[in-house]
Amino acid sequence: MVKPINENVRRTVASLIAVAKGIVTPRDIKFMLEIPSRHSWNPKIKTVPAHGLYLCEVAYSKDDLSKFKTQLED
Repeated sequence: MVKPINENVRRTVASLIAVAKGIVTPRDIKFMLEIPSRHSWNPKIKTVPAHGLYLCEVAYSKDDLSKFKTQLED
């Protein structure tokens, strides 16, 4: 079953926040994306509430982007 886009966005935002806070690793996120099921979802990641959620801009420094790519390749 495909989830509505708003729930997917809320989970994606929650995942990014969890990585930023050190709750999960980028490798954990990669695993969840490779095996998309509710059973592969890390219970440490709580879906963010919908109110006030919007995307303004995404920007990465070249250093951060290369570090992230390296982590995913490991």
